[in-house]
Amino acid sequence: MSGKKRAMRVLGAAVLLAGFAGLAQEATDAAAVPVAGAEQELAPVVVTATRTETPVTRLGQSVELIGAEQIRASRLPYVTDVLQEVPGLDIKSSGTRDSSTTNLRIRGMEGYHSKILIDGVPYIDCAGTQAQGMLGNIALNQIDHIEVVKGATSLQGSMAMGGVVNIVTRRAEDDGLHGSVGVEGGSHGRINSNASLYGKNGVVDYLFGLGRERERGISNMDAKRGTVNADDDPYRAQNYNGRIGIQLDENWRAEVGGLFQDIDEEYDNSWTPARGDATWIRRTMGHARLAGSELFDGKLDTQLRYSWTRADRYSYSAPQDNTYRYTGDARELNWQGTLHINERNDLTAGVNYSTEHARNYEFYAFDMNTFQMAPVTGSGKTLDRHHRTTAYYLSYQTEPVDNLFINLNTQFLEHSAFGDEWTADGAVRYLIEPTGTTLKTSMGKGYRSPSVYELYGALPGMQLSNPDLEPETSRTWDLGIEQDLLDKAVTVGTTYFENRVDDFIDYIYDPNTWLGQYQQIDGTRRIRGFESFVAWRPLDVLSLRLTHTYQRVRTEKGGKALYTPKQKLSADATWRPLADGPIGVNLGGVYVGSRWASETMKLDDYVLMHATLSYDFSSALSAYVRVDNLLNENYTVTPDYKTYGRCYYVGVNYSF
Repeated sequence: MSGKKRAMRVLGAAVLLAGFAGLAQEATDAAAVPVAGAEQELAPVVVTATRTETPVTRLGQSVELIGAEQIRASRLPYVTDVLQEVPGLDIKSSGTRDSSTTNLRIRGMEGYHSKILIDGVPYIDCAGTQAQGMLGNIALNQIDHIEVVKGATSLQGSMAMGGVVNIVTRRAEDDGLHGSVGVEGGSHGRINSNASLYGKNGVVDYLFGLGRERERGISNMDAKRGTVNADDDPYRAQNYNGRIGIQLDENWRAEVGGLFQDIDEEYDNSWTPARGDATWIRRTMGHARLAGSELFDGKLDTQLRYSWTRADRYSYSAPQDNTYRYTGDARELNWQGTLHINERNDLTAGVNYSTEHARNYEFYAFDMNTFQMAPVTGSGKTLDRHHRTTAYYLSYQTEPVDNLFINLNTQFLEHSAFGDEWTADGAVRYLIEPTGTTLKTSMGKGYRSPSVYELYGALPGMQLSNPDLEPETSRTWDLGIEQDLLDKAVTVGTTYFENRVDDFIDYIYDPNTWLGQYQQIDGTRRIRGFESFVAWRPLDVLSLRLTHTYQRVRTEKGGKALYTPKQKLSADATWRPLADGPIGVNLGGVYVGSRWASETMKLDDYVLMHATLSYDFSSALSAYVRVDNLLNENYTVTPDYKTYGRCYYVGVNYSF
């Protein structure tokens, strides 16, 4: 890296932090006296950690909430854009629009150790090499808030070894029709349009949304100008979602909903020079729910829910004329009931039956004499397997004395291939009210059953199956403290965490036989680190946040942990120069430290900054200008794949 480039990077980070400090000083001078009559916000609720609506101020787990105000201020387009600035979270992707393999790593764990939910419903691709949540390119325009729970979350079953992300969509609170229309355009031919209708009419509430995205893009591969892979790789996507709820009577509500994503992208693969490679991705999710609340004089809440998710990925490689198709279905039937014993004690019990069905189709032949792929016709189904899991869970929440909150969770799983398994987690939170000090701690055991592909996936001359794999398990714990200062205008906090993973599954390649196989790794993988933050809201019109993450991974054999930065720093400032004025400013950024991409390849650190200037012409009409990668950083997330330089976008939104 050149000295000039490093100097620009350091200067950019310094300008970012100095700007925050300057804004903070202005706000401090103006905010010597608290605003009288300011409304007190209710604590937001989190349903991920306990499967029931629980105020975040009663949870001992490490929880991050990304609210609608923060999402709207940044005007960022995707869930991954806002998650990458959360402490302890790392996003890995390949190329500019990596719709199929983008994954979220929580506290040094792998991407498939995190579970993704939408409105509490699992959003899973179980036909990949590892079953994992589908995260890439989920648009933000229909989202109310995002919940992130860090650490093993036993009530969410397999995959939740490192944590859970729950994406919560909008809901109408008042009667009447509401809606919004938006369009954004800018660099690399990007055009993004969206529209939504939501509201309530008597006993019926509803939400309908659609979006369309198109980009000319750049080459995903880091190819030299004039070579085959140097052509632009366009991206197109259509998104549809909807939900209808009916309040049957005072206590009972029925709901159906779902979403559909249709993604079409040209995507250069990493092993062959090809113009014309293409990927089609279809994602479908639906659910039906019947819920009863405040039954038996407010003592019981219950619900019955059925959900289904399908991921269908189709890839075509031009030179070899090879076709790959991966289809996965995940289904769940869930019942749960919550008994409100009294004001301080709740008991939740439930049963969850789930299935995973993976089917792979690969149309090619492998010639062992030439070691080349040759096109074939006809059925090429190489995998068709399914697993079943029945889980019984129990959760107890209590406040034995004022400001002391305890929640204990356990789950017993019966897996069709691996037998029985217990998981559990617990957390404690205590508020020392006179000093504004919060102490919290949590610990848990997580579990991940091997995916269908890890067990049975086989390719002639390339990969061997391994049906003898056993589940991975994790043990996580953390201990944190938060302190309110200056009449709660400032909050500071730090959390120490440790994760241990046993029976880790990794892909092992033998260069002598040219064969690979998923195998269990002897030993324990250990992860430890700190997460710290400072949040300051000196005025209603100004919020500032700075976070830092340090994490260190020790692998089973003492090797290098891949794609895990030791240091990460993020900052965000949202400011409206005039109270209730039309102008809004958001400045944010993240510093990602160096990472290892292999035992011999180290990736440079980088700084990404974004800035948004918005203007509200009225309560209904607003416009904004956003600049991504403000410093025009030349950075790498995955070797051989390119990323965007500085990009400019303009958008308009109308709501009613």
